[in-house]
Amino acid sequence: FSLTGEGRIFVKFCNKLLKDVDGLKSDIQAGTFGGVVSIISSSIPGAYILPEMLSSFKEKEKGGIYFKLDIGNSREAVEKIKQGEADLAITGREIRHPSLTYTKIFEDEVVLVAAKDYSGSIKVSDLKSIPLILRESGSGTKNAAEAFLHENDILPSELNVVMECSSPEGIKEAVINGLGLAFISKLAVESDVKAGKLKIIGIKGLDIRRDFFLVTSNVKTLHEPAGRLVSFILDNYKKG
Repeated sequence: FSLTGEGRIFVKFCNKLLKDVDGLKSDIQAGTFGGVVSIISSSIPGAYILPEMLSSFKEKEKGGIYFKLDIGNSREAVEKIKQGEADLAITGREIRHPSLTYTKIFEDEVVLVAAKDYSGSIKVSDLKSIPLILRESGSGTKNAAEAFLHENDILPSELNVVMECSSPEGIKEAVINGLGLAFISKLAVESDVKAGKLKIIGIKGLDIRRDFFLVTSNVKTLHEPAGRLVSFILDNYKKG
């Protein structure tokens, strides 16, 4: 199917109308409390990156901007941006779509962690037998870990998975209590490792790097407060 000439004109009109409606909503919100910025983030940046970003932005702005933050996995975050349900997203995974723009803003490392009393060394081949706790499907952490396993000819079906969990906090508590080992963001476990609750297990050849991205829509025009936040992130955190 393809649009007729009249259809293309109508689409252009509808897009302009929707932008005007978005602008009206933003102006009304700004008149009430400076504007609402809706953010959807995957769990790791939502807990360990965004709070510092928003605090720095709020200090710079010194205005009445209100943030609405939802947490989901990377796939859920991208879907909300595509559907126009959020102004911007921070994700750990690129799920490309022509209506989306991805900008790298942070780099993280995925590590293998165990309970503090875990002893012994692990080889890559041992990952098939040790009990593992994994993130849910759609998670950027899980996607990065599976890419490493694939490079080492290990299929997800060959793993000894004892639990799947959508929360990094839930995974950390399960590991601390000896349920199994887990691939997890280094950002999420730094304080627990320093406190002696967890230990990072080194594996020869294990080097899983992942990027975090600012995601915005090419279709929906950002209202003023959201646009200022995006500019602030790009000015202060953009990589490369």
